[in-house]
Amino acid sequence: RENEIFPSVWYMNDNSILALNSNMAIFLDKDREEKWTKNFKKIYSSNILLGKHPVVGVENENKTRYGNADSVIIIYDGKGNEIASCEIDSKIFNIQTCDDVIAVNTVREVYFINSKGKLLEKYGSKSDILDICFFNKDEVLVVCKNKMIIINIEGD
Repeated sequence: RENEIFPSVWYMNDNSILALNSNMAIFLDKDREEKWTKNFKKIYSSNILLGKHPVVGVENENKTRYGNADSVIIIYDGKGNEIASCEIDSKIFNIQTCDDVIAVNTVREVYFINSKGKLLEKYGSKSDILDICFFNKDEVLVVCKNKMIIINIEGD
């Protein structure tokens, strides 16, 4: 796009691309043709799920659809259709994924969400959460300011 910078780029298993800036997500097919574009008030973070589903953490600007939550995790298919969503009660710091699990870091909490938008588990911390590292879809390392914790996710 002319006069636009997209600092976040994700590559899908089929060589399609998701490119994002602070308020726009663009999906390009393997031939680099634009398939869809989504505009948001603010994009906090993004990732991909199962190598094929864009995951975007955005400021909630649609209170009618998503309720009074501060933020929303939205999962899309390759055609730009929303396939699932989950409301998050604070701003999103970052998102990590592993298989069909999404970990959403809000600095003091981590929300674990599945590919259907269902909240699997929530972990709260008294100190700031700096990063989340998956060992596998059931075990995750939560890196805090002055400690590290391994969490087992119960799942479905």
